[in-house]
Amino acid sequence: MLVETHCHSAAFSPDARQTLEELIAAAQTRGFEALVLTDHYDKNYFSDGSTDQVTPLGQPPEAGEWIFDLALYADTVRRARADFPGLLLGIEIGYRPELAETLTPFLAPYGFDQVLGSIHAVMGQDLGARRDHPLYDLPKQAAYERVLEAHLDMVTSAFHFQVMTHFDYLTRYAPYPDPSITYAPFADHFDTLFKALIERDIALEVNLRTRYKHFDQTGQDPGLCDPAILRRYRDLGGDLITLAGDAHQPADLGRFMPEAKAELKALGFQSGYYFKAGQPIRYAL
Repeated sequence: MLVETHCHSAAFSPDARQTLEELIAAAQTRGFEALVLTDHYDKNYFSDGSTDQVTPLGQPPEAGEWIFDLALYADTVRRARADFPGLLLGIEIGYRPELAETLTPFLAPYGFDQVLGSIHAVMGQDLGARRDHPLYDLPKQAAYERVLEAHLDMVTSAFHFQVMTHFDYLTRYAPYPDPSITYAPFADHFDTLFKALIERDIALEVNLRTRYKHFDQTGQDPGLCDPAILRRYRDLGGDLITLAGDAHQPADLGRFMPEAKAELKALGFQSGYYFKAGQPIRYAL
């Protein structure tokens, strides 16, 4: 079974380069049975990468702010199901600690099938917006620890969501000689984070965008993230895995998915998951 659990459309995500119609057409052509549209909703995040302005949820978007009309979005997805019945209503929330108490009741009326929790920004800026991000003034160990701690803060907050996304997001942009993240130097951080995920039944996302962006830049396939990371998650009792292409354009849909499925099975995972009405749906890898 082919499932895309994380993807975007240009009408609602400023960085996407595909319409919902183009995404659905690609899914139909490639044999996908389920597609969870998860457009970016990053309150108080702006196109220049700044995140220092704080306004409450529910206000209309300001110029350059990465939010949208949730009722229009939900209606758009539901109407599109006529062309693709496997289309599910998701959303990717760019987490901000000051919004933790209000995010869940704010989202509740829209009936999302799957809510993604993402860390895109720390220290007042998006991690990918600028090479001179203040985080990257820190040694790699300290910088990556801070980002893992931000993920733990999100997971243990009052914000209720189904999937923690791309813990390796910063490796796409960090300017260190070797930006990859491995288990051993951050073992305590990963263990604490994984235990928190497992206790709360929050899925761990395996995001393939980091992989194919690296391939496009270098011509080399880096494979999955450090297998020791995923092996440790499984050893601790973790089973909820979502396999995500994070497709922003039609060509992204399904890239490296067969390889990733085989690699996950070699690590002992037999199933992937997606969510419908907030409940996990299992499928064979």
